Amino acid sequence: MSLELNLYTVDSFTKEPFKGNPAGVCFLPTNFEQLISKENEENLFKLIAREMNLSETCFVSKINQNVNNQNKQQNEENLFQLRWFTPTNEVHLCGHGTLAVAQLLFENNNLLSSSSINGSNQFKFLTKSGILIVEKENDGKLKMDFPKGDPQLLLNNNLLKNEILNNLLKTGLQLETNNNIAKEILLCKKTKKLFLVVNSLQSLLQMEANDLYLKNFNFENEELNLNVRGISVVMNKNDIHLENELNLLQKLIPNEEERNSIDIISRYFSPWNGIHEDPVNGSSHTALGVYFSKVLNKNKLIGFQASNRSGLVFMELKENSDRIYLGGYARTMMNAKMII
Repeated sequence: MSLELNLYTVDSFTKEPFKGNPAGVCFLPTNFEQLISKENEENLFKLIAREMNLSETCFVSKINQNVNNQNKQQNEENLFQLRWFTPTNEVHLCGHGTLAVAQLLFENNNLLSSSSINGSNQFKFLTKSGILIVEKENDGKLKMDFPKGDPQLLLNNNLLKNEILNNLLKTGLQLETNNNIAKEILLCKKTKKLFLVVNSLQSLLQMEANDLYLKNFNFENEELNLNVRGISVVMNKNDIHLENELNLLQKLIPNEEERNSIDIISRYFSPWNGIHEDPVNGSSHTALGVYFSKVLNKNKLIGFQASNRSGLVFMELKENSDRIYLGGYARTMMNAKMII
């Protein structure tokens, strides 16, 4: 018996088609558990994600109201199971994938026989990072309630900074230049990401991940070896002063209003997860928002990810909370059927 699956692609963190970060979304049929055994489920998801060949493919199912009825939180009508897979493995948190799923549900509440919760405009997702809530604002922007990252400054790190710049990211710059552009390096264990803070837009844009070197690199530190699965290179827009860099910024973001509104510029590389460069990475901004809110003394920020596709991520820290809002727009691009 063949299995038919509804698949979508959605461009996240953008209003425009062919920009932002494309995510695959697969809505599982209500009888999926009867068709595919638990033992085969994960392997099937990996195969579908590999076939989609996007940075993440999401698998969504409606949580049975009669299951887990001991947990009141899991008995709400608009609660869904959500998992994310790269072409090589499952990940525990994905911002652009969550945004993509919510966009589709808001566009068509009947995708999984859903309806609004008590008349409110939100959906809840049960994930490996806990319950994630997504709301839709009046202007169409989606706001996701995520756990905050925990970026920690790594001290005595000059050797590591130089190693990353000279070998891991293949900047093509001279050693003495590299020594001047790296300001700080941070580790976020929650998101398993390393953050390299630089002060040169030209250098940030020139960087190119050395995938093989990264995947086999020994940080000679057990904490780093266990907790680094992605590297975000980021800079404070306020560090751009030189005329050639200001011209580069104008070329990168032609829209003046958008250019003036952003606070940080970043790129993200994750060959450990089969991703050479992620066009717009949401989960890294759970840590970037925490770090730059202190640097800039503000709790609402906008990040621009400077990939070839580019996109905007809105960040808002919740006061007296371990949560952060990530916001963005999304654009549905394609609907197809996969027959297995």
